Amino acid sequence: MAHSVREQLSSIIESHGSGRALRRLWDNLDKHNAVLAASAMAFDAFLSLVPLAAFAGWMLFTFHQKSGSITLIFGPILRASPEAVSELVSSEFLRLSDSGAAAVAPISLLVFLWVTSSGLSTAMGVFETMYARTPRSWLRRRVLAIGFVFLGVTSIAVVGTLALMVVRATNDAFGRWLAVFLAIGMVFLLVYLFYRFSVSTHERRRKTRYLVPGALLTIVLWAATSVLFSLYVTRLSRYATLYGNLATVAILLFWLWLLSLSLLVGAEVNAELEKAAMRRAGEPTTSRPSQW
Repeated sequence: MAHSVREQLSSIIESHGSGRALRRLWDNLDKHNAVLAASAMAFDAFLSLVPLAAFAGWMLFTFHQKSGSITLIFGPILRASPEAVSELVSSEFLRLSDSGAAAVAPISLLVFLWVTSSGLSTAMGVFETMYARTPRSWLRRRVLAIGFVFLGVTSIAVVGTLALMVVRATNDAFGRWLAVFLAIGMVFLLVYLFYRFSVSTHERRRKTRYLVPGALLTIVLWAATSVLFSLYVTRLSRYATLYGNLATVAILLFWLWLLSLSLLVGAEVNAELEKAAMRRAGEPTTSRPSQW
């Protein structure tokens, strides 16, 4: 019975062009072990939050800033996350800004860079499999990933400060919307650059049109999954019953997994667009076994 239902669903999906594209996308994600890679990326992102909070706490303590300043700078990201996640991150900022944990800020910064770059390095390895490119060495990939982390943190701080200045200067709805668009533009640019330089350049044939679709899709998926997951957690979920005091951690890990998977989905779409263009041009396409 179940097998018959699966066959019927499969035939319905295959009878539509969009259905075939979605089926091919899912098959490729499965072939490249994207789900497993997303789990590793989410775990690395989760481990990086505590040292990041410690470093932010050190900044609050050193420069005698109010916690609201940090909240406003990271406001767009916190508002995009589920309520339980934003409350957890904000509380960690406050806790570490008022405790001796801020004294280990230099070490926490190094730990944050290392752990976060590990997640990005994992994504780059999956991208190389998707594009069938020659993999970089472990050291080159890690150094490039650390560079992306520096770029991301710096961009968030700069754009967050600009958004804060705009909101304070205008103090109206226009200023708030402008701050939101600045944040979205910054995130899109970071995703675009990551897709652009995550695969070895001497073999890349990608053009702008094969990078923008995946970057846009990633931003849309991030926004959609954050909103829908927030609604699910607040209205339908029973995480507290299942996980007790660990409910917030479970929510955070699952949300990070969804974000990581969205990044891989966008890259898979770009890879498929490039391969389709190569086939139309009569160029051979190659494949490489997944490292995962």
